[in-house]
Amino acid sequence: GGGGKNTPNMKNNIQNANGVDNSLQVSRLNDVTGTNFKLDGDRPFLIKNITDLQKLRKLVNEEDISCYERYFRFENDIIIPKTDWTPIGTENNFFMGHIDGNHKTLTVEKDGKPLLGYVREASVSNLNLKGERIDGNGLVDNYVVDYATRETITITNVTIKNGTNIVKSGFIGGYASGQNNVYITRCKIEKGVVIGCDKNQSNIGGFAGEFNGTIINCVNDGEVYGIDFVGGIIADKGQCMGDCKVLNCTFSGKLKATGDYVGGISGAGYGGTGFGVDTAPNTPCISIRNCISSGNMLAEFLVQNRGFYNVGQMPILPTICLRGAYRQMPRMHTSEEL
Repeated sequence: GGGGKNTPNMKNNIQNANGVDNSLQVSRLNDVTGTNFKLDGDRPFLIKNITDLQKLRKLVNEEDISCYERYFRFENDIIIPKTDWTPIGTENNFFMGHIDGNHKTLTVEKDGKPLLGYVREASVSNLNLKGERIDGNGLVDNYVVDYATRETITITNVTIKNGTNIVKSGFIGGYASGQNNVYITRCKIEKGVVIGCDKNQSNIGGFAGEFNGTIINCVNDGEVYGIDFVGGIIADKGQCMGDCKVLNCTFSGKLKATGDYVGGISGAGYGGTGFGVDTAPNTPCISIRNCISSGNMLAEFLVQNRGFYNVGQMPILPTICLRGAYRQMPRMHTSEEL
């Protein structure tokens, strides 16, 4: 995999948060370390507009600068255009920086691509996300096998705003190694958001598709659509031996699937991606604790749907461990009942 070097050689006019509009040489991304780039990001580079964001993308995608432990902060609402934009981070050059959205709104133009492409040990926090139709996952387009790290991304306090439609999963989707953990904390999907908006995708989850990692204290009030492996919080557990925990989460929206493996919290336990659901009978189970699913679930073929108290379940019962998780009415319906 990629990851990038830190020997930049091009101009960068992103302003530093110390207030000095210093037309930085990109080499400063190497030089500004230690006390100038503290782990709490108290002196990040400021992203004021799409031009600054394009510069950051160029650093990573073209100059192979990973921005490892570099901090960036939005200063204004920003619109990502449909044209002249590819997500930050490529298959060979992962983005490894930290973005503080500063409670600003990032809007993706209709049919545009999301903010990030390939990430490693990155983070995004304090951001509002919006788009009439985001073509891909809502935040990170690619979740892939990456043996160079045990942490893919941490997403904290990010809200998907009313009126947003996302083709795939809310934040991230794909298939990775069991060690490629994703951490999602205190995030929200507002009412009026549609995840899986084309209604023709599988492995769709409100926040994440196939998933390894931990999601905690998150709320989905929106709608989720798909075919197989569709869940209000996550689609299913990805790699069989990796962690998969859903803690203190709530789904109160609407979920509709036309295939199999559907649930208000997780569509299934281990999803058997590319291998089959029966290939890992001793997989450690998903841990679902203190979660509530009170939304409407609509299944085209109820007999094929293996939802377990709207938490999601596979034929191999031990693949999900429940504690303090429960399902509130209304119950699951078939299309004929609606």
